[in-house]
Amino acid sequence: MTGRYAIRDGLADKTITLKDTRGLPADTTTIAGLLREQGYRTALIGKWHLGHHTPAQQPNAQGFDLFYGLLHPNDAAQSLYRNTQATDEPFEQSALTRRFTGEAVRFIENNSRQPFFLFMSHTAPHIPLVPSAAFAGTSRAGAYGDVVQELDWSVGQLLDAIQRNNLTDNTLIIFTSDNGPFPEGSTGGLRGGKGTAWDGGYRVPFIARWPGHIPANGIADAMAMNIDLLPSIAAITGASLPRSVQLDGRNFLPVLLGDTGDSPHEVLFFFNNERIVALRTQNWKMVVQASYRDIQRRLPEHDVLLLFDMRTDPQERYSMAAHRPDKWRELQALLERGRRELEALTHQ
Repeated sequence: MTGRYAIRDGLADKTITLKDTRGLPADTTTIAGLLREQGYRTALIGKWHLGHHTPAQQPNAQGFDLFYGLLHPNDAAQSLYRNTQATDEPFEQSALTRRFTGEAVRFIENNSRQPFFLFMSHTAPHIPLVPSAAFAGTSRAGAYGDVVQELDWSVGQLLDAIQRNNLTDNTLIIFTSDNGPFPEGSTGGLRGGKGTAWDGGYRVPFIARWPGHIPANGIADAMAMNIDLLPSIAAITGASLPRSVQLDGRNFLPVLLGDTGDSPHEVLFFFNNERIVALRTQNWKMVVQASYRDIQRRLPEHDVLLLFDMRTDPQERYSMAAHRPDKWRELQALLERGRRELEALTHQ
């Protein structure tokens, strides 16, 4: 959303709760704010979860012309909002995906003759899992499979709306997620899941379609992160990057276009709340914190050195720290740099 690690905006410590007063700072530029300045009509449909205590923290003050959805995750009963006002619609878990989808299709139809940015932030498959009657019992994977099938239907509805309005060749569509699975789902064989330092907690699908620009059926293995979306979208639209804040994301458009296979990053940092628990270069990963029986352990302090060659061991099974002390020292230096620059922000 901002091109920045959450710790820079004071949002790294757990998630925002119903009684929380934290939110995106007023001086933070979002993708929506960037594009609205370029003449785009902007909409967020679905979950916000980036602040609600003051109007300045809510979507309409953060670059979105239209907001329809929830200010919080769907694990608590709450009001649906249209812009800054609560609606009188009843909160029904089973109706959320269909309501969000209908609103998104209407937004596309109403803005098909001008540039638009639609951020579709579904609550599913976050728990609780409650598919609509049309999808309940239709999969072989229980309620989780049912809600995933309903999400697939939702994506199809948006693609149909894009095609129906002759926007296919002029629309960049990105499908991705924010974290690995919990408590159900698949990591595709990666170790761990949501809330862990392993790749199963952080590595997610990223699918992009832009006919005539992104080669069809291509696969890129260059290291990237969702923080790269803002600078990449700025490069696509010709927007100027914000100068008042420090960005962590990089422009990965050349990777999407197939012009290069190289990551724009030297290193990416993975956090558990306000502490760096792992870091990744293109080929190597260092893990420095893991949990055991709900106890968080700083592994090097217990002489546990975990360094993985992600080319040969993407499941993070066997540490190469003893065999590659040179690589351990290289990533240790990057870790110390990250701690000085990022973890230190919590003490300012």
